[in-house]
Amino acid sequence: MSSSIIKVKEVSKKYRIGAKQKVNKSLSDAFIDIFASPFRRFSKLKSLSSFSTDENEENIIWALKNVSFEVNKGEVLGILGKNGAGKSTLLKILSRITEPTQGKIEIEGRVSSLLEVGTGFHPELTGRENVFLNGTILGMKRKEIEKKFDEIVAFSEVEKFIDTPIKRYSSGMKVRLGFAVAANMEPEILIVDEVLAVGDADFQKRCLGKMQDVANEGRTVLFVSHNLPLMKGLCPRSILLRNGNIVFDGTTEDTINYYLNTSETKTSNYIKFNEQGFDLELAVENYSSENKGVYRLGEDMLFRIKLKSPRNVRNLGCGIGIHHREQCITKLYTYYQYDKIINLKEGETITFDIHWQNNFLRSGLYQLELDVFSGTESIFKLFDILKFEVINTDFYGTGQLPSPEMGIYLSKANWNIDIIS
Repeated sequence: MSSSIIKVKEVSKKYRIGAKQKVNKSLSDAFIDIFASPFRRFSKLKSLSSFSTDENEENIIWALKNVSFEVNKGEVLGILGKNGAGKSTLLKILSRITEPTQGKIEIEGRVSSLLEVGTGFHPELTGRENVFLNGTILGMKRKEIEKKFDEIVAFSEVEKFIDTPIKRYSSGMKVRLGFAVAANMEPEILIVDEVLAVGDADFQKRCLGKMQDVANEGRTVLFVSHNLPLMKGLCPRSILLRNGNIVFDGTTEDTINYYLNTSETKTSNYIKFNEQGFDLELAVENYSSENKGVYRLGEDMLFRIKLKSPRNVRNLGCGIGIHHREQCITKLYTYYQYDKIINLKEGETITFDIHWQNNFLRSGLYQLELDVFSGTESIFKLFDILKFEVINTDFYGTGQLPSPEMGIYLSKANWNIDIIS
């Protein structure tokens, strides 16, 4: 007899991209549109619920394609994938928020989900009222909710604001209360999306402990996160989604390695172009001269700049800036780090290799700025010219990452501690 509590069988989900809204050119057009709009909305809603066989493929997005897997009772399953891979759509189908276009799912037991900050909360109701509302939706009786109420409030640490409307809660308060409700209502299946990133380090630790307790009690957990060390510590097994398909299903360690070695990111790790007559090549590589778009925390990187000059240039210099969300992380410039004068003749080519050891950057997408100058005068400066991604799989071998307050650059330090009695 199968012990599977979740069965996903060839599930697909497609969405239609909305058409551009009509703009009225005259007052009479606006009045006609007002009277016609109810019928137009009905027709639009009807069209959204069905897809014809001759549907224009340019207006269709397949969020999931023939996804099949099973989850056993008491299993903790991680779901990996980049933004747009189909993770959220899959969780919404499993949570019965939306229906699949094709295929079917079989779920045994009560499902409790926390997919977004404030999921399932009514903004006008107080925290207390929302706890009872969520419990009722999960099929619990009032006495059951009352029995769990104090535990939920204590875990969320919002006792002081429990009778305040949810709309006045911060995002951190909402996610704490939401997780407390989802985890403490004794569901057979707990589904948690990337909401733990909102909480502080102590709250994340307590959430992970709670999910581990849920698993130890024989209940099932589905966990989505971009924090790979957390996935490794919590989930024995993970699946990897890419473009709506499952491309790997195995141990979390193997899944992460496959993800890093085959990741398709929105990066451009090599470019060749001409700027003001200068023929340029810029590449992001590892020390084995392999063009890569994804790097692990602590991995050595090589930035290679190749430049052919259309004229004589005295005291040539260049540099790159590394940026994250419009914030400059660091700049690597010959002006500060190379003490020899470079004079380049017309038609000559020069290559700059910038070896950057131990890139202790937090997980994220980074942009490169390129600056070429003569003496103190800039020849040209180009922004957002290349991108690369850093993914943290471990932090100095501890399996933990510091809280976001520690900054973007995770600086390494050697500690020597003496105790004198």
